Amino acid sequence: MKAAAFEARRVAELLRAAGWTVPVTAVVAVHGARLPRRGTLTVSGVTLLRAGRVCGWILCRPARVETTLDPGTDAGVDNITLNETMRRLARAHARAGDLKEADIVLDQLVDAFRDKDVPAPVLATIVEQAETARAQLHEHA
Repeated sequence: MKAAAFEARRVAELLRAAGWTVPVTAVVAVHGARLPRRGTLTVSGVTLLRAGRVCGWILCRPARVETTLDPGTDAGVDNITLNETMRRLARAHARAGDLKEADIVLDQLVDAFRDKDVPAPVLATIVEQAETARAQLHEHA
């Protein structure tokens, strides 16, 4: 629980440093343990949910930041914040023992910037950062 709460605070700090004041909620998907069927359980500031309810719970939450992949707008999170936040999310998955999900997040990071048509040198740097992060995560697993 402490790791999830810590990561949520760090993401909030990163967003705040980038000029976004956004509440960040730590949520843990629980597989197999007994939890309330309809309600949520909060322990040390971390919301625990049955794994099958996480998607619905997230979708029912009000939007806090409008994200966009449209490089022609000022809406959403800037590229630096998006890059750092996604790499931090990958680290959180790895710390939780889910390297597969960490790899998926790093792949999504590269795909998001590829879809934004960032200049080739910028994309190369992002790919390098993602691969470095991936190597470090797998090394420490």
